[in-house]
Amino acid sequence: MRDRRPASRSVRVLVATAAATLVAAAAVAVVIGALVVDGPDAVVVAAAQLAILIPAVAVAVTLLAMVRNRLRDQVDEPVAELRQVAAAVLDGDLTARTGRAGPTDVDALAEELDAAVGSVQVHIRRLRQHAEWGAQSRMIFEALDLADDESGAHDVARQALAIVDPERPVELLLAPHGSTELTVVATNPNQPAPGCPVDEVSGCIAIRRAQPVVFDSSESINACPKMRGRPYGPCSGACVPVSVAGRPIGVLHTVAADRHPPGERLVGQLATLATQLGNRLGALRALESSRLEAATDKLTGLPNRRLLESQLASLIERSTPFVLVLADLDNFKHLNDTYGHEIGDRALQLFAQVLRDKVRGNDVIARLGGEEFVLVYPNMSVTTSIEAVERVRDGLTQTLAVSAVPEFTCSFGITHSSVGRDSESILRVADAGLLRAKELGRDQVVYADETLAARMFGEGDDRRR
Repeated sequence: MRDRRPASRSVRVLVATAAATLVAAAAVAVVIGALVVDGPDAVVVAAAQLAILIPAVAVAVTLLAMVRNRLRDQVDEPVAELRQVAAAVLDGDLTARTGRAGPTDVDALAEELDAAVGSVQVHIRRLRQHAEWGAQSRMIFEALDLADDESGAHDVARQALAIVDPERPVELLLAPHGSTELTVVATNPNQPAPGCPVDEVSGCIAIRRAQPVVFDSSESINACPKMRGRPYGPCSGACVPVSVAGRPIGVLHTVAADRHPPGERLVGQLATLATQLGNRLGALRALESSRLEAATDKLTGLPNRRLLESQLASLIERSTPFVLVLADLDNFKHLNDTYGHEIGDRALQLFAQVLRDKVRGNDVIARLGGEEFVLVYPNMSVTTSIEAVERVRDGLTQTLAVSAVPEFTCSFGITHSSVGRDSESILRVADAGLLRAKELGRDQVVYADETLAARMFGEGDDRRR
């Protein structure tokens, strides 16, 4: 540690020198007076004494003046500066500094004051950043809470990545519900995507470790291999896993300059965002699972009547024409009575699988109840739909030929959405076609219109009421 005492020691030396000069001069004068006897020479003695004391006093006064000047330079002015800086800091100005550096104790005190104010300024800056992130984090939480589905949550994530750091390339990779395949669902809109090539949950080191990881350089031997070969060259990076109820579903990935990895503060913010995303996505997926369970037939896995009616209402509301097919397994009660309910359940499951295999992506299939099923073909003609139903019948025959389920057939009633204004009236007409198919000997397809429905049910007669 540097010795800061020489300047203050010089002041003490000057004072001691002045005092010694006066004492020495006085001593010499006393000696002269003692050696000379009082008499005519008294005047000479006095003059000699004055000749000795006056220069000594002058020297002492000069030395004391030097002491005063030195004290003003080394104490009074620095102390005044210290007071000014202290007053400025008390008024909230944390940029105030003395700027002094020197060998004296006061200079040392000034340096310590500057350092202390600088430290307080750093801490206050960090507190402000923490408070700002706290407010931003609450906003992100509220926005996620308002998201009705995963798509909405992805949009919030995109905005949140820009809030965390507008200048930072960041991306969110997620696996859809029930899948392990990762895809980019959100990036910082202000920056190009970092371009992480990982495509499976198991391929991400952060997900495998279940904790954030930071890489100093993509060229390091222990860096993630998927960071190498980026178009923009070597880089550093950080990855933060996203989990739902402890199960990993994705990762937040960001990059920075090589050998200058993302800092602890940024990684902490990404970890907070990952937690918020995981919590909201978990809630949304649980809600979707509940909705799906409530709208799905447990035995066959097909949509139930509740979901079917919702889908039909949507098609009608959008004025989308469609063909509706009502299917019913023939002699199902006999199948149950002969082979047991377990075989009956397997027959229903087998027919449901045939329907899945024979429909297009936008077609609707559902179990209406019991042994009745519904197929809906949007934007399809009646002729084409009959051909599609024939493919279902052929598929059923082929599937039964290689299964352990006893052979059974199915009857179909077909109609067009133009026969009614709501799903019930359209189903009523299709049901008329199904009843006619049963009357004609089962295992066939019958097209129905309002005329057939009136003939089959009679005035006011509707078995679906």
